[in-house]
Amino acid sequence: MSIQAALCGNSAQPVDAYADPTFAFGARSGSGTVTTSACSIFPSGGTPGFTYAWTFVSGDAVFTADTPTASSTTWHCTVSIGNSFIATWQCIVTDSIGTTSPPQEVTVSAAEISFQ
Repeated sequence: MSIQAALCGNSAQPVDAYADPTFAFGARSGSGTVTTSACSIFPSGGTPGFTYAWTFVSGDAVFTADTPTASSTTWHCTVSIGNSFIATWQCIVTDSIGTTSPPQEVTVSAAEISFQ
């Protein structure tokens, strides 16, 4: 810690976070829009006044985060008969002084489940 930070009482604490659950799933019968279950991020440490950034990492780039700057989000996509999709998304938490958490990854999946 710098001398200036010590004198001002401004010691930055690391920000950590965890996702719960780490898997979101949605399904429907027939073509149309699927909305998944939610995943949430829980920060710890840092300085309160947290912001959240959900971003796509890999997999099927068909999902849209419904609340990409909130601590909890669902995703949606459009499926056709027989489609299924899976992707990895991550959330990074930033505290009020700009300290960031390690990325927290979740798996997002959607499927069309017609019975024929």
